[in-house]
Amino acid sequence: MSKTHAPKVLTLPGLRRYHQCHVRDIFYTVGESLLDSVSLLWFDNTEALQTIMESPEYCDNIVADFANFVDPKYIHTLVTKETWIIGPEFRS
Repeated sequence: MSKTHAPKVLTLPGLRRYHQCHVRDIFYTVGESLLDSVSLLWFDNTEALQTIMESPEYCDNIVADFANFVDPKYIHTLVTKETWIIGPEFRS
């Protein structure tokens, strides 16, 4: 996924940041994970996200590529707003 899918995602206009988070193999010794990976994509606002999700670049290249590594029933989209919380000073 990181070598084939990521280069396609990185071509999306307006993408500010992109992370792939994968379950480490060692955790499969405990049991099967509900999810194997999560992709995080940052855009300036929800309008930019909506525009890209409706674009041919996203539909033809990104969504079409999902079939190479994920069962569609496991694809979920969650839109959030990042909020930084600055906590108290370090306490010993």
